[in-house]
Amino acid sequence: MKILLINPPYRRLMGTGSAYFPLGLGYLAGVLEKEGHNVKIYNGEVPRNKKEYESNHKGGDFKHIMSSHAEYLKNLKDKDFFVWKEFKKSLNDFNPDLVGITARTPMLSSALEINRLVKEWNKDCLTVWGGAHPTVLPDEIIAMPGVDFLVYGEGELSLADLAKTIEEKKDFSKVRGIYYKTADGKIVKNPAREYISDLDKLPFPARDAVFEEDLYTAGARSDLMASRGCPFMCTYCSAQSIWGRKIRYRPIPDVIKEIKVLRDKYGCEIIRFVDDSITVVRPWIEELCHALIKENLDVKWGCLTRVNLLDEPLLKLMVKAGCYRIDVGVESGSPRILEMMKKSITLDDVLRAAKLLDKYGIDWTAFFLTGFPYETKEDLEATAKFMKKINPYRVVLSSFTPYPGTEEYERAKQMGVLPKNIDWGLFDHNSPHNFFMKNVNREEYRKFFRNLSDYVSLRNTSKIRGKEMYYLSHPISFLRKVVKFVKKRI
Repeated sequence: MKILLINPPYRRLMGTGSAYFPLGLGYLAGVLEKEGHNVKIYNGEVPRNKKEYESNHKGGDFKHIMSSHAEYLKNLKDKDFFVWKEFKKSLNDFNPDLVGITARTPMLSSALEINRLVKEWNKDCLTVWGGAHPTVLPDEIIAMPGVDFLVYGEGELSLADLAKTIEEKKDFSKVRGIYYKTADGKIVKNPAREYISDLDKLPFPARDAVFEEDLYTAGARSDLMASRGCPFMCTYCSAQSIWGRKIRYRPIPDVIKEIKVLRDKYGCEIIRFVDDSITVVRPWIEELCHALIKENLDVKWGCLTRVNLLDEPLLKLMVKAGCYRIDVGVESGSPRILEMMKKSITLDDVLRAAKLLDKYGIDWTAFFLTGFPYETKEDLEATAKFMKKINPYRVVLSSFTPYPGTEEYERAKQMGVLPKNIDWGLFDHNSPHNFFMKNVNREEYRKFFRNLSDYVSLRNTSKIRGKEMYYLSHPISFLRKVVKFVKKRI
């Protein structure tokens, strides 16, 4: 069977797409290929020409956020926009039997347009939806016209089972983890599928299944997932709804094998672990570090973790094993807000981690999130002040969005701050339309967010402290970079 998997365009409709590889679709494609299917991935987010790539370097200030979101809304409705034409060409070129569409909440409007285009191209072509939003609001999605199937939860085995059932024209009632529509339009929900316990049984993501492989640099293919699940209870995060609270790690040899593939086949010199918090189970991360040191793979790597899961012995070992970048969630400078969002960290935890990250020359990013319904002016000011105090190499500032599947979504409903008719296309932590506060009026928050985002944009583009510290402590890496630059120029 010919199966087309789609990552709908979103940032690209704003003129700020990027050539990242959609890892989740890569896993799906890997399993489907193993079952003998002909699979292609259409990534609507990857720029196709020089002009598009150059647009990615626009600033991240408030003015740009506003203008890019207006651009998104305009292009979403423009049936002649070049991205939609590009997608229709991909349909004609590949001629799929089944189309799979993944969707995060902000992508929903774009995903619906993709589904419409598929049915316009061939009304008999089946569509199946999956991903974060369909998993947390399955009844809403499967009820939409033109949506034939929905996979909820972890999708690899369910989608493979569904594809086989379609191909063999068997009964869909036996496929676990899906919704489907009967011939008379009745919606049926099948029992859930258990989470995959042995992640090493999954093939590596099919990174070659994309259209136009030459658009992807080594860095675009360098994401790697070593675990699934998160045991923490952050109220704004939906990870538990997708992966569950029990963390499942891949065996270390399997991770090392994939790193070697990334290095040898795709030329990746830097690997990025996309796990929610890679250092949750200390013996596992220590074993991984020792294996990386022993293998001497000559790759650097970055990861995400929590400030309260870092200490000096562990960080020292991680650096020795090649870790050069760590992203951490700080979110707020107000102890009250940290407690309400169940972050399970203190400001002292952040300060301690910040000193350690600076000491070891880590290129580190701090995530901040403002605009919670229960925040006050004083809480907002405390966040801005604390951001400047810890002075990370890079800051990512977002505006709170009560995504479905989170505790904050339910709380927002109870507090009456959700719009009556939600436009999911405006539900994004970078959307200028967001406003869910009770203690601060819209204009006051907008002014605060504008000023702070402008500050963040200026400091992120002007600071090189992190790179200076890294290369001072890693002179060999610096020399390699110089040699590589000179060779490229020659």
